[in-house]
Amino acid sequence: MVEQRAPIIAFVWRPEELIPAVTQMAHRTGSRAIFDVSPLGVEALRPFLRQADPAGQVRDVKISVSTLMDPSLGPWLQETGVQDIWVECQPQSFPGDPAAVLERLRELSETCRCFPIIGDLNFLAAFLRDSSGIGRLVLKGCEASGFVSPDTNYMSNIEY
Repeated sequence: MVEQRAPIIAFVWRPEELIPAVTQMAHRTGSRAIFDVSPLGVEALRPFLRQADPAGQVRDVKISVSTLMDPSLGPWLQETGVQDIWVECQPQSFPGDPAAVLERLRELSETCRCFPIIGDLNFLAAFLRDSSGIGRLVLKGCEASGFVSPDTNYMSNIEY
């Protein structure tokens, strides 16, 4: 996927805040409205997004690793027009080797932009060793400034 690289200013919104005013504000200001639908699986996302966003304005969603790994995610992305997926990659979300998560991110990066949100040093090391085809990462919380913390208030998007 060819894209223009530019800094991103984004705000994360809860599913109940998915209203036209939020998507219009993001469009007017040049920022991004990321809707955190991570508690929902792909099957729950279909009717939710159809009802909450009938105009199809949502472009960014934050999903869970289990939703990322669901084979029906690719077709859902094509149906909805969602272009960017943000995935919080915490080690408790996937037991064992992160290679499967990285492979899935690589697959989906062919048709949409994937933003893995990483706060775990082991996953970050694995990502840096084997991230070809993904092209971007988001450092979660205080990790963005070099401190390790569960805080998610600050994120740095790094594209390479």
